[in-house]
Amino acid sequence: MDFFGTSSRSFVRVFKSAASTSSTNSPITITLAAVTGARHYIVGFLWSYSDAPIGRISTTGLDGDQMDFDITTSGPGPVLTPPAVGTLSGAVGITLSAGGAGVVGKLTIWYATVPQ
Repeated sequence: MDFFGTSSRSFVRVFKSAASTSSTNSPITITLAAVTGARHYIVGFLWSYSDAPIGRISTTGLDGDQMDFDITTSGPGPVLTPPAVGTLSGAVGITLSAGGAGVVGKLTIWYATVPQ
């Protein structure tokens, strides 16, 4: 078994990315749709704000503890994780909160969706 709990011979890992830019003072949520019989693995994300924000990044749909942390600088800021594992057959959401009046946010995530 490999890192993702699959046979290396039967599964070729393909990492994907998803990105979004907010309008002024608006949150961004990137949602990975549920895939029957698979899990989403988030391996990292990159965020930035156009000016000094008061913001946060939070997740939903992970198997176990959710991520939730404050951002107090405009960034950019990388977050590399041991893969954050989504629930089996479940959706995963990552949200960059609104940064404040006149502030635009950007969020990019890297992930793999792996049949189990």
